[in-house]
Amino acid sequence: MSGSPSPIEANILRQKEIYTGILEERDSLLREAKELRAKLSKTERERDEFRKKCTDLQLGMLLSSSTRDRSAVQEEQNQSTAGASLREALKARRDTRPEPARSTGVLALSARPNPSRFEGVFPPNRTLPRQFMDLTVPAKQTSNSLKLSKRAFEQSNTDRTSTENPEKKLKTSISPGRKNETSPSPPSSSSPLNSGVAGLPPGPIASKDRKPVKKQDVDDIAGREDVRCIQRAPSVENNLSELTELSPGGSEGDDIMGERSGEDEITYGSDEVDQIQVKYLRDIPEFPITPAPPRISVSRAFLSKEYGGHNAQLISHMNKSRSKENPAMFPSWDYNQYLPPFKGAPGLMFSPRRDVLGPCWRLFVANRGKPVTHNYMGDYKTTCVGHLTVKEFTNLKDKVQDSLVGVAYKTTYDECQAIRVRVQMRKNGTLPADPGNIEREVMSRVQNRHQANVYRGLGLTKDDVRDAFLRGEEVFQVILMECIGYNHAFGQDLLDKWPHFAPEPRKSRAKKASQ
Repeated sequence: MSGSPSPIEANILRQKEIYTGILEERDSLLREAKELRAKLSKTERERDEFRKKCTDLQLGMLLSSSTRDRSAVQEEQNQSTAGASLREALKARRDTRPEPARSTGVLALSARPNPSRFEGVFPPNRTLPRQFMDLTVPAKQTSNSLKLSKRAFEQSNTDRTSTENPEKKLKTSISPGRKNETSPSPPSSSSPLNSGVAGLPPGPIASKDRKPVKKQDVDDIAGREDVRCIQRAPSVENNLSELTELSPGGSEGDDIMGERSGEDEITYGSDEVDQIQVKYLRDIPEFPITPAPPRISVSRAFLSKEYGGHNAQLISHMNKSRSKENPAMFPSWDYNQYLPPFKGAPGLMFSPRRDVLGPCWRLFVANRGKPVTHNYMGDYKTTCVGHLTVKEFTNLKDKVQDSLVGVAYKTTYDECQAIRVRVQMRKNGTLPADPGNIEREVMSRVQNRHQANVYRGLGLTKDDVRDAFLRGEEVFQVILMECIGYNHAFGQDLLDKWPHFAPEPRKSRAKKASQ
């Protein structure tokens, strides 16, 4: 029986046509997405190649300048050799040195740096002491004690000519953070403060458990900048009242991520090291995060369980599909003393690796103290903005120097193996004079060592690698960490999930005898 289809059949045919059209449109969109992913992958490869060429060019220029200036390198080697012979003398001098004065006057100037000015800070053990560097290069070295700011100079002149009550001056010279710690006391002529400067009013008497108040705490040397300190959020077991306590395990001057009651600022260890911060971070603004980010710090075990990724590496990809998406970075204070001090602030990293450069990272910075937890600081981009000079490297903390040299000496990254190969070639006298030949020879040797699965055994010591950095033959990248945003949804997700996280108990190691 032939005839027109029923309304139901016509509706079914119409729905099939619509469904077929949807499938064709879906296939078209999938093909377009595949093409876009291929273009994106190609663009990323071109970007990585361009970045690698740029870094290689910078490194080649540095190596070329150090290779051409043979006389300068020889002179630095002679100075390094002379410094090795003076280490024992410096150690004996340090052991027999008299106790430094507890306080110094504002205008106590001298031709040489005053040891009491640095409060027991000594040069690194493997570098040439600054006292002998002043003797070898008198024209280039300038005493830091002579670098008083204009504000300190004007304040000292005001103190000389002012007739104001000394007790009132003492009240105004105490910083707000220390107002409750140190109470003003009547002036005494026997006080050591300002005792060596004529015309200055006598300082206050220090109590047994408090340090004497220094005027230079208010008008310090020019170049210092106050930086806010990030507040560490407590774990689930902690009470909210513990937010104002100092984080355990860190000293007052060294605990950058620790919390301080009544103070919201930090300063770094010495004036010379601050020059690195001024050089690279002075013109970098902080990123304004609006609304204010949550105060939360979590463990890496929690991040690994909830979001995926390794829990013990510098770079981790926070996804459970083991893809390269959502890269996160966990720099350590042992290798970098200029990490961002608060969310949105810029910071610095030191590394020979190129894979730490990228347009977007989820940055986590560890808190000081135990147990170790990490703060989500925001989304950061990392770019190479220069290389550490010999003076900047020697002015880093001893622990940071040791950690960086350990990375170059032990790890198996291509850049670190290339450093060891170049050090060995210089040691054997086989380093080519042409920078292009150096790069080709080094890459050839690194690839051969990869094929043989042999990474060390070059006959080098850690001191050989350290001396290469002290002579300026090898350099570490200075990597600028600049905040470009903050993922509020991710921060809120951390805040919601962290209180419910229960860490897995550690497995006890049973003794063989009990088995």
